[in-house]
Order: sequence, then C-alpha cells, then structure tokens
Amino acid sequence: MNEIKTFKKNTWTCFYRTWKNIEGLQYTITKHHNGVWFRVINSDMPKLKALLGNSLYTQIIGATDMNYIEILSEDVEAQS
Repeated sequence: MNEIKTFKKNTWTCFYRTWKNIEGLQYTITKHHNGVWFRVINSDMPKLKALLGNSLYTQIIGATDMNYIEILSEDVEAQS
C-alpha cells in the first residue's frame, strides 16, 4: 500500500481554470508513463467535492470516468 501524505498549507491547483487551495487533503503518489500524479484518497473525496462544489466535481469525475481524482504533480503549487 502507498504511503498516505497530506497537502500542506497553501497548496494550490487549478481545476478547469478554477484555482483551489487543496490544503489538508490526503493523497498517495502514483507513477504513470506521463508523470507523477497525486491521487486523492477515497475518504477525502467528500472534502474535495465540498471544496469544488457539485457542478465542478461532477464535471471532473465525468471527464475521467473514474471514481477518484488524480492531480499531475506539475500542476500543484505550494506557496508560503
């Protein structure tokens, strides 16, 4: 099983041109042929849905045909 990590303070990413602070969400790291991805753990998906709102969340989940969300590591910015 992959180690569970937590996004630290002021960690931002963009979902469909909408910047969101994903601080506190937990994730595991997955590696694919096209890079390193942060997969939000299943138990934090309700938190992510609340953060994104139902419409944006549904748009993202529908676009992936998956029941999870992965964020490309290059798309995550930590600010101090």
